[in-house]
Amino acid sequence: LECDVMIGPVGSCATLIAEQASEEAEIGCDGMLGHGYTGNARGLWAGPLAKMIAAAILADTQNLDVNNERTRMEDYVWCHRLAAFAGYEEERDMTSLYETLKRKRFDQSGLSPRDLLRRDYKQWTLGDDVSVGIASFGVPLNAMGDAGVVKATCDAFMRDRGVRVLVLMSAFEGEDGSFKRQLGFASLDDENAQLCEKMATAVGDG
Repeated sequence: LECDVMIGPVGSCATLIAEQASEEAEIGCDGMLGHGYTGNARGLWAGPLAKMIAAAILADTQNLDVNNERTRMEDYVWCHRLAAFAGYEEERDMTSLYETLKRKRFDQSGLSPRDLLRRDYKQWTLGDDVSVGIASFGVPLNAMGDAGVVKATCDAFMRDRGVRVLVLMSAFEGEDGSFKRQLGFASLDDENAQLCEKMATAVGDG
């Protein structure tokens, strides 16, 4: 399998997508300025697509924050060009879009326990045979749902993926607006429960 790889010092991969797609469509940068332009760019960057790519750039760069080390001039330029095609020509409109994205991104209150576990899941094998899964999500552990349902969901999740330990990593905003993090550990038997206890102790000591 062969594929082209693009590597560049930008804050969002979506910026590279915009650059490459426009280059392949032979759309010059000067022709992407938005106002009054009716060339190929408007055919390529239809409103919904332009909004989707611009939204990704906004999210990755925290609303093009210049204090964010990831944000680069390319992100700024392409985001504004695409936003113009999507109808977001004023800074306040782009900021409003970003705030909506941020709110929706972190609102996971409607997800089921299974969806929370698989939303952002990674798995490793430690040592020779200790398989560990880490599920990251954005609601407090006690807000995942009924305790019995959550336990059954975790058990089924571990069996499906063949892991000995499942780490629940919760990160959310507390009622006082401060950042909160919680860790939970799940296993299927007593042997692995002891392993969970060791991991929890190691985290606490660290």
